[in-house]
Amino acid sequence: MSNEQSPEHAPPKLHAEETRSGQDKGTDKARVNDRLKAEFLHPVATVATVIDIQKQNADLTTERVKSLLLAATNYGRGLHDMQLAYVDMGVRSVELLQRGMQNLLTCGNPTEVAVLQREMLREGMDQLLVGVTTILQASSKAAAQASEPIDDHLKRLVAVERAA
Repeated sequence: MSNEQSPEHAPPKLHAEETRSGQDKGTDKARVNDRLKAEFLHPVATVATVIDIQKQNADLTTERVKSLLLAATNYGRGLHDMQLAYVDMGVRSVELLQRGMQNLLTCGNPTEVAVLQREMLREGMDQLLVGVTTILQASSKAAAQASEPIDDHLKRLVAVERAA
């Protein structure tokens, strides 16, 4: 027989834990417990951080959506004012035409017709200029009012960033 022993007859190999004293085993258990706590608490902290970030995102998105909705509402009011200006301009034009047609029937010669046409043209152009000016003013006001909520929101964001 050789000096080598068969696996059946070899002395049992002791695991590292089996060779340590009881004090070493306690230290190992403490390390394992610490590691398990860290592994458990780390995901909990991560989840809490993620939830906090998502809440901040939701708050920021809510503020932005409110600003956009308020801008749209303000612009809608401005569009309504513009619509009223268009309607007013149309009503005045129709009234001018009706009055001109009635006055045309009372004209007795071509000179009176030409004078009436000149008056209608002048009045019609004046009404057109006033109407277009009113529409442009309403448009400008609508744009300014629509941008106010967005401008205010952007100013708050800049202030927060500067403070951070």
